[in-house]
Amino acid sequence: MTARDSFGVRRPLEPPVGMAPEVRCATILEEPLARVAALAELEHWLERDTMPIPATNDREYYYDDRHFEYWLSGLDDCLKIQDPDAYIRRIWGRVFTVADIQPIRHGFQSAVILRKDAHATD
Repeated sequence: MTARDSFGVRRPLEPPVGMAPEVRCATILEEPLARVAALAELEHWLERDTMPIPATNDREYYYDDRHFEYWLSGLDDCLKIQDPDAYIRRIWGRVFTVADIQPIRHGFQSAVILRKDAHATD
């Protein structure tokens, strides 16, 4: 078997498990994701999502068969990236001072700059 044979052919994807509202469940094992699931805006985000959730095998078994937690993890990442300050206030339920948020914002911005620099050298 050549390298092309073993790496050049991709297996077909399995059918998706469904849409987020279809796989929604009441039990969320990871506490940070449970906080996301408890947000008032959750219904709005569920309605807006039009992408089906991939089969467990196609997402490299992330979250096993806990499909709703898989979806929540994507929402959690999206909220962090879109507005880190609002994410922190929303999830942790408190208003942070500038002194609290500045190190977090600095770390996030440094990561973004490093990522841009890494792509610039490609």
